[in-house]
Amino acid sequence: MTRSSRRPGEAAGGSPAYVDGFNPNDPGVMLLRNAASEVPASEVLLVAMGPVPGLAGARRIVLDVRELGPGALPWAGNGDVSIPSTERAPSVSLVWPRAHHGKDFAQQCLAVAALRVREGGRVLCAVRKQKGADSLAKLIEGMMGHVEVVARDRGYRLLCSVKGAGFDEAQARACLQIQYEIEDPRLHGISLRTAPGVFSRQKLDAGTQCLMDWVAEQPLEPRRVVDLCCGVGPLAMFAARRWPSCEVLAIESSIAAAVLSRFNVARVGLESRVTVLLHDGWPPLEAWPQWAGSTDLALVNPPTHASPDGLRALLLPLASWLADGGRAFVVASRAEQIVSALQGHDLEIAVHPRPGYGIVELR
Repeated sequence: MTRSSRRPGEAAGGSPAYVDGFNPNDPGVMLLRNAASEVPASEVLLVAMGPVPGLAGARRIVLDVRELGPGALPWAGNGDVSIPSTERAPSVSLVWPRAHHGKDFAQQCLAVAALRVREGGRVLCAVRKQKGADSLAKLIEGMMGHVEVVARDRGYRLLCSVKGAGFDEAQARACLQIQYEIEDPRLHGISLRTAPGVFSRQKLDAGTQCLMDWVAEQPLEPRRVVDLCCGVGPLAMFAARRWPSCEVLAIESSIAAAVLSRFNVARVGLESRVTVLLHDGWPPLEAWPQWAGSTDLALVNPPTHASPDGLRALLLPLASWLADGGRAFVVASRAEQIVSALQGHDLEIAVHPRPGYGIVELR
């Protein structure tokens, strides 16, 4: 699950209200809207960004299960950028880089925009000067053969390029093949495949490391383990290797992260014991009756800076999933916020301080 300030469960079911890191009133979004205002929405492609005012009905490539809905195409994460045979390629592709996802992800968004737009179509990118406008302009120029700044507003530049004879398809496809491998002794020899756009793509984040170290010290023999907000699967893989007879359910809302998690599980032969579920938070219990009240251990590295309501939505369902004596361990840099959010509910709470973090134990 992407680490963000959104409330888990918010905008579930494909509502476009939630897009991680996207502000529809941002000056850059307005530059994009104005530049495409004369184009029919059916000919516009929004690459990894939210709905743009005035462009209702535009196709969107989305990153998260919460964004799926009419007109949405899931971010494949594997270089698949083919247009359905029944559709005409868009005449304009719009890119508003989400800075918190990193420059490598912005590069991939631009590559998708260029590959999907039709010959003679435009690629438009709105980016702040201090957030890498010059380097992205250089990338666009190298990939498309040319680029120009066509508008400016409050620190933003609107970059424009037309797809023509100078388009370097090989370079664009090479951008989409960027991947990383994470190796850590806590993973017991497992290497994790990651890619731009997913959480902690180049190394295990400190919270996950802390949670793994804590769990390794506990006398546990769980039969069923849930990894909530699993990302590319480090905690799920850790659990499956540590307890060779346990079943693991890994839950993630990021489409790209879930795809990578399934790949990581498959390449070490753990598909029979580890199930990766693409879902926003806990799925309906009736869909997983064997796990209701029989989950021995839940491991959670929740979204950072989540609101109290968000933490409650994410963690309160544990009471229905955990077995008698079952426990959940939640890692947080500000454990007191979790304690405050959950007080007064049907969970026993204990906090175990660790350097830089707290492990919140829920029963």
